[in-house]
Amino acid sequence: MKRDATPSAKTFARANRRQMPKAEVYLWQRFRRMRDNGIVIRRQHAIGPFIVDFACIKAKIIVEVDGQSHEGREDYDKEREAWLVSQGWEVIRLSNEATWKDPNSAADFVCQKIMVKLGMDI
Repeated sequence: MKRDATPSAKTFARANRRQMPKAEVYLWQRFRRMRDNGIVIRRQHAIGPFIVDFACIKAKIIVEVDGQSHEGREDYDKEREAWLVSQGWEVIRLSNEATWKDPNSAADFVCQKIMVKLGMDI
């Protein structure tokens, strides 16, 4: 079943793009460069009632960078992830700390996952 993003989720996602945590900004800078390889990743993308940190629509892969905003929300995150998976999405979780320390490796990991899923040469 396909569920379009709710209007309120779209509005909130738009606002989130202006205030991304530094680890997500560093990752986003690397993801933008992947467009040259035909990989398009959206940031703060609304899917149904939820906003995900990053999404590759073509591969149906979501990237979540888990930092302080996820602390104490483990049950909510599990329910949210279960719904996203039920809609056909694969969810990759990266720690904020690892992304902050080495954004190139984090971006490379995600890029390889996407390329494999899309059947692209690595």
